[in-house]
Amino acid sequence: MYCNNCGRHIPKDSKYCRFCGSKTGMFKLEPKEESFESKIAPSDRRLINFILDTIFSYLFVFIFAFIFGVALVFLGFDLPSNDNLYTFLSIISPFLYYFSFESLWQRTPAKLITKTIVVDQSGEVPTTKQIFLRTLSRFVPFEAFSFFGKYPVGWHDKWSGTRVILVS
Repeated sequence: MYCNNCGRHIPKDSKYCRFCGSKTGMFKLEPKEESFESKIAPSDRRLINFILDTIFSYLFVFIFAFIFGVALVFLGFDLPSNDNLYTFLSIISPFLYYFSFESLWQRTPAKLITKTIVVDQSGEVPTTKQIFLRTLSRFVPFEAFSFFGKYPVGWHDKWSGTRVILVS
């Protein structure tokens, strides 16, 4: 059983809570649980995630391009002067940043710092398909501003069926 007053686990035959002293009539069988909606990350955390992830993804692009360039030189190829390749790398690198981190660990480095995590709408680990849709929808123009409303759930959350929640 759990105490309704303090929420701690107590033996079933207890007459009083040994932690807060409440009487037996104050007990219930279920622990106090936060509602899922109360765990949704607020707009200020989402803004911090956006700023930090932008910085980290640029670093990721730089490191990815550097390693790619070094590998080409090491293998004896000349660095291409075609701007299309660099445009492709600048698009695919942020995609790989978000997709790899969120599919492997449910969080990016920014979410690690702000103590948030990506879950599906029921609070479980999101599927690879959901992470793929979430990452792809980040490239929609003005999507970054979509979570500044009353309810801080962006388009990439809605379209993929995911949420960003606070973790302790």
